[in-house]
Amino acid sequence: MNTLNVNLDQRVRTAPRYKSKSVADYFVGSKLQAWWKPTEEHYNQQTRTIEKWLKKLNPESILELGPGFGRISELLDGFSDSEFTLVDINKQALRVLKKKFPHRHIVKEEASKFSFEKNKYNLIVAIELLVHIPDIEDLVEKVQNSLTKDGIFITSITPDTWYAENWRGIPVTHRGINEKEFEDLISSYFSIVEVNRSDNNQLVTYLLEKKE
Repeated sequence: MNTLNVNLDQRVRTAPRYKSKSVADYFVGSKLQAWWKPTEEHYNQQTRTIEKWLKKLNPESILELGPGFGRISELLDGFSDSEFTLVDINKQALRVLKKKFPHRHIVKEEASKFSFEKNKYNLIVAIELLVHIPDIEDLVEKVQNSLTKDGIFITSITPDTWYAENWRGIPVTHRGINEKEFEDLISSYFSIVEVNRSDNNQLVTYLLEKKE
């Protein structure tokens, strides 16, 4: 079973509870606050790990895809001299981001349709986003092309094994990702520098360096 390229839009269209034409359409108006729980320990573990990784970097240009309410954005905003662009499609999240980061460039757009510029960014971050992207390889390729030489990509997945053990419903707007499939894919574009796994196995977070 290929977990990297899935017709999530078709799943949403056939799921009565969502009443959306696509995953993007669902997320435009989704009330994220209803289910988002960033204070749980596995999120804290991930945040601490990313903070540790960021301390070793000095990026001039940063792109964050799918920042939500800005949990990781708060860390990235610490690079005060860097150009920082945040891209999200959710109306509620965008309102929060504009209040938190009025001095930053905030774009309302679907991550996979964002106008990536070649060799633009030193650092791209996409946390808890790939589970919502129908064609992961397409997005990964766009990310790789838009990074400068030796650019860094920080991203995460939720393994399909976690969904099998913990998710009783049908994950329509998101899905688990097979780790081997993902790492085989990512290794074509990036060197895997470090991997962090939360204690509950829900979040696997990657520090990746662009390959030329």
